[in-house]
Amino acid sequence: LSETISSLLAVRGVLKENIIVSQDGNNKEVSDIVNNNQLKLFQNTQGLNLRGGATSDGASRIALHYKFSLSKAFEQFSTAPCIIIIEDDLLLSPDFYEYFISNANILELDESVFLLSAWNDNGFQEKAKDPYFLHRTEFFPGLGWLLPRQLYE
Repeated sequence: LSETISSLLAVRGVLKENIIVSQDGNNKEVSDIVNNNQLKLFQNTQGLNLRGGATSDGASRIALHYKFSLSKAFEQFSTAPCIIIIEDDLLLSPDFYEYFISNANILELDESVFLLSAWNDNGFQEKAKDPYFLHRTEFFPGLGWLLPRQLYE
């Protein structure tokens, strides 16, 4: 998480006041890293109450935390037309934010595009020949993605 935050803060155009960290639980090490970087922290400490109790199903727990996190982000940034979500173990390129700014209009021009992702499983230097080429996929690539408010709501 510490490396991801350092990487994020080095991205051109990213402002600290536009960053929130959502934590599932209240792990002190995580909250210390967030607080040391002077970022906003939302902790989901309500626990799970699926059918009367906590779930052991990891997918359900992740889905509930995404619901919590995305709702908090759209509440926090109530006028934002979209939010960018990153996982806690990513290292970002300096143009990460610029990539989304440059391509966000695709969401308005093509109704069949639901979101944008900056992740490509094959995005290694030896595999990626054209830095301007965009891949269209039918699966959810996750990791570093832009979610429009309209789709979420």
